[in-house]
Amino acid sequence: MNHRGTWRAILVAILGLGLIGCGPPWAVLQQSGPPSALRGAPQVTAAVDFSQLTFGGKTLDMMMAERNPEEQQALNDVFASMAQAFPAALAERLNVPVVPAQGPPMPGEIRCTAVFVEGDLGKYVVMFARDSWLTTNLVWSVGGQDTDVIQTRVVVQANIRQPAIIQRMRIASTSTGHLGAEFFRREQAR
Repeated sequence: MNHRGTWRAILVAILGLGLIGCGPPWAVLQQSGPPSALRGAPQVTAAVDFSQLTFGGKTLDMMMAERNPEEQQALNDVFASMAQAFPAALAERLNVPVVPAQGPPMPGEIRCTAVFVEGDLGKYVVMFARDSWLTTNLVWSVGGQDTDVIQTRVVVQANIRQPAIIQRMRIASTSTGHLGAEFFRREQAR
């Protein structure tokens, strides 16, 4: 390879590396269309589902059984905060109304269910920090029929500004809602 070919190969490699992080910040597990089943939705119903959530391979029931009543209440507060943060984050970023789910989906209802799958609550003490993270499947459905599913993974730093678990998990749930809104907006044009 001559000198000019070497520079060309280096330039192609640099451009290729620059494009690695250019895709969407989620994995598509199922996608409708084209056109997208979400296109033209007049509103979105938001729901959360903790039934599949595990921490370190333990289900929520197992984790709660290991805790004293005060710790159980603190964890329930964390989950209530997450349940409020997700729909609020969707509503903040969508250009259509977002309403809370009330029972099973109605015919034609566009619903986004945040199925929290796996996470780590993290830990922060002055000499040690372990980040919190949350993996979520965002299941979009029309009239109860799943049409689109994406998986997100959000990491929130444990630090002096975010020392509490409830803060970090609320931020993770909010970021997940923002990602869901971004996916929805992209689907409106597809």
